Amino acid sequence: MRILYQEAENDFPYWINKELPARKLTHARTEQVGLMQENKLQLSKNQTLTWNIWGQQLQRAIPATTTQRVSAASQLDQSIRTTLNWQHLGQKMSWQARTAFYKERIYFQDSLAGVDADSRAWTSISEVEQTTNLGNWKIYTGLNFTYLQASTDGYPNGVDQHRLASFTSIQRQYEDWAFAIHLRQEWANAQTIPFMPSFTMSYRCHPKIKISVAAARNFRLPSFNDLYWIPGGNPNLLPESGWSQSFETNYTPSKTMVITWSGFNRLLENRILWQPPANGFTWSPSNVDQVWSRGFGGRWSWNTQVKAVKINLQSGYDYTLSTATKTKDIFSLNKQLIYSPLHQGYANIEVNWGSYGIHYLHHYTGKVLIQHRSLLELPSYQIGNLVLEKSWKFGQVFNTIQLRINNFWNANYRVIERRPMPSRNIEFNLFFNFNITF
Repeated sequence: MRILYQEAENDFPYWINKELPARKLTHARTEQVGLMQENKLQLSKNQTLTWNIWGQQLQRAIPATTTQRVSAASQLDQSIRTTLNWQHLGQKMSWQARTAFYKERIYFQDSLAGVDADSRAWTSISEVEQTTNLGNWKIYTGLNFTYLQASTDGYPNGVDQHRLASFTSIQRQYEDWAFAIHLRQEWANAQTIPFMPSFTMSYRCHPKIKISVAAARNFRLPSFNDLYWIPGGNPNLLPESGWSQSFETNYTPSKTMVITWSGFNRLLENRILWQPPANGFTWSPSNVDQVWSRGFGGRWSWNTQVKAVKINLQSGYDYTLSTATKTKDIFSLNKQLIYSPLHQGYANIEVNWGSYGIHYLHHYTGKVLIQHRSLLELPSYQIGNLVLEKSWKFGQVFNTIQLRINNFWNANYRVIERRPMPSRNIEFNLFFNFNITF
């Protein structure tokens, strides 16, 4: 069992620019409570039953933007999620059946804007899957049924969606290489969704080098949030579709070091993109006729142990170019999508000594476009976070006390225009993890 409680006033100072005096953020308090219960029952030697329940509530006041004088907006998020999973493992054949139920609510209020929007959603997912082992071959087949229902002020009688999917996966393992073919056919409200195949293959060309490639067809229906969220949803959205390809190379020069290079290419029609309005504050989704995304990245990790001290280093870099290659907006044609950084990178160091730990996480985000017409940008920024923690066990309870210094270098930055981010702040966490065996 895990219990979560968090609260913060978020009344931090911020600066529009260095020449102006500091302002203080107001009406920004958040309070979050959560509970997670995980259970497992061994029915027999080869049968298990697991069920989980997770409930969460987040109440938050939404502060004014840097161009507003005051805000009265608030949002309540509530959710409860349950899952049940049965598994039977056999020598040649295995079965798995699982079901999940989600109940979610988003209640947004803004007395100044005259908005009082209560949105509720229910989701039920059931799936059965069979796995057949034939030597080096593995065959997966299954069925998935998903039911979604939502009600909002704009749709008081509710809207629903029935989705049925059939899927098959064939995998083959050889000494130095492996491949897998995945096939999926889906129907939504009795309408046939395009057939979605995908293919993956990996080859170990050297004891220390492994190369993987993949290709897939992509298709995504607009979510209920995209369609019906008030304020901002767009019921006229089209589904997005396209193809994607990727590759990855893993190089392991030693037992303690891994270096990974990867790249991808994706072309989507009718890409669903949330964007801010030219005038106003309410974001809304729309379809971009065609978006071409491509890029590459690298990852490096190294770990060692000196007596009782364990050290882990990680770093990474991503270059992602996402441009609108077909669009009705001539100002955004062949330009990077808004709020999509071209460059991102990170570096982490983690040192653990027994039950004590110290972690430093550093992240870089490059500049982003926030408006195509005027080519307005948000500048790049770097954020460092320092974490100190101590863990111990008391009976059946695993405890962790944690001290976090967020934005260690006190950077002045924005992730979204008009929304200031916290300066250096200290966060105190106490985790209790109950592990009870019957």
